[in-house]
Amino acid sequence: MPEAKPKLESVRAIAELCTIAIPILAGVVIAYVVLSVFIIPRIGFPGDLSRIVKLEERLDSSPVDSNRVVLVSNSVGVEGLEATSVQQELDSGFAVENQAVNSLDLLSGRLYIGRVLESNPQILVWILRPETIGRIVPINPEVASAMRFANFHNQADWLNEQTIPGLSPDARSRLDATDFQTLVSLRSIPLRHLNDQVRVRTRKGVLPPKPLELNAPYQINQDIAGQKLQRHLDQIAFNLDERTKDDNIDGIAFIQSTIQQILQTSTTPILVIAPTNPLADEAFSNAEVAFAQAMNEISQSTGVVVIDLTKTLSSDEFADAIHPNRGGARKFSAILGQALRSHFDQTAREQN
Repeated sequence: MPEAKPKLESVRAIAELCTIAIPILAGVVIAYVVLSVFIIPRIGFPGDLSRIVKLEERLDSSPVDSNRVVLVSNSVGVEGLEATSVQQELDSGFAVENQAVNSLDLLSGRLYIGRVLESNPQILVWILRPETIGRIVPINPEVASAMRFANFHNQADWLNEQTIPGLSPDARSRLDATDFQTLVSLRSIPLRHLNDQVRVRTRKGVLPPKPLELNAPYQINQDIAGQKLQRHLDQIAFNLDERTKDDNIDGIAFIQSTIQQILQTSTTPILVIAPTNPLADEAFSNAEVAFAQAMNEISQSTGVVVIDLTKTLSSDEFADAIHPNRGGARKFSAILGQALRSHFDQTAREQN
């Protein structure tokens, strides 16, 4: 009998613990269901991912008979391009759209470009940065989920290749996920983003782009300077070293294969090398020279026009190491428009 009393007390303790734990667990489950089923669907996905979904919907309704010029880029285009400023430099017959998306690197960029081509634009302007010469960065898992949700992967036959540099097993599983798995993944993202925005943002005023803004998705209205700018420059230099160490040039072959994909359609591709803050010249100069040379070789072998805008902006026209501020965005856009007009005029003269 003496042994029965400790056992009874243990059972009582476990029962009391369950009376506390079960309601808490039930509350967590109910809160998650309410959040994922009712609240988040009304809030929507984070701006970066919502833009991917909305732009895909836009491509379904894009006019196929207009002289559309589509600008495709990553955050450099999101924060540094004004479609209207580009269009002002062109003939009135052109309709310029800024379809840049944050985190759009080579792999996700090729997925996006493949879908853009289905909407049959006349010109596709692909704006690239010099660091894409090196190692191919894996698709951001959240971007992969958004692209799977918006069916960007449907026409991407190249994804079936056994070895694609940078296509991690995680990204492939995201792209191959079921509708339910993708939706569950995207439902949890806003919570992570709320935390990330508090921890990671380097400056005030950096917001997600507007989902369906085809002119200027987002423009930085506050520059960083001093130690914050130096930290950003150091981080950019570190990332560049990581991507280009061991003379890695995976990106060049991938760019070339993407160009070949575009050339099989009626769309004319134009490659643009984006500018970098002159304060980062020490880190970027070698990569810029190598990238420009590689792009010129692609141009010679394919006939695709390359527009080098590397040295077009001064340091006071950048908000940080790589993104133009508002004044820089207008200047960059105007210069891009002028370069496109010059190319179009020359093409017209050659045809006549």
